[in-house]
Amino acid sequence: MKPRLHSKSYILYSSPRGYSIIEIVIAIGILMSLIGVIAFFTQDIVFLGDVFEERITGQQNITRTLHVIVPEIRSITQSAAGDYPVALATESALTFYSDIDKDGAIEKVRYFLENTTFKKGTLKPTGVPLEYNPANEIVKTEIENVIDDEIFLYYNNGYTGVEGPMPFPVKLIDIRIIGVKLTTNDPRTIEVGPVTFKTQAIIRNLRDNF
Repeated sequence: MKPRLHSKSYILYSSPRGYSIIEIVIAIGILMSLIGVIAFFTQDIVFLGDVFEERITGQQNITRTLHVIVPEIRSITQSAAGDYPVALATESALTFYSDIDKDGAIEKVRYFLENTTFKKGTLKPTGVPLEYNPANEIVKTEIENVIDDEIFLYYNNGYTGVEGPMPFPVKLIDIRIIGVKLTTNDPRTIEVGPVTFKTQAIIRNLRDNF
């Protein structure tokens, strides 16, 4: 009688399969792509936010300047030395006399474009008799990145709202209304496009005088 052979069953337990190097590389590549996409959109959002803020700032600067210049033009008057109310009137420069700070002294005010910067010069009269010494002028920047040098437009008594401005060179004694147009285009927001604001002001003291 042959001895019985007892067969043994062996159950093999395999540990969880590890990731191959290729799979790890692919996973890292996908992760880096996702990070790149997120970074791109984040940067784009930040850029748009900066563009919006800069555009709003540019608009605020123009609005602030127009709010200042309009009442100054309205109150244009004869200088403290007896000079005519408007001293210079070109497309990109305007010089006039006005009591801009309401202190009783008539300042000489000069708005002008220097390259692409719109500036304002203020000069108070001094001495006896009163005179305007150019050395005492205070100049400050109003608006930057101005792209159109046609800033000032001038109209005479015949203007009803539909006629065009007077041709250059204008006659100072004919000016009764002054239009102001400011167009800016910040190179940092060039994708957005230029910003333009317009306004007009009547010179009250020249309605019936001169």
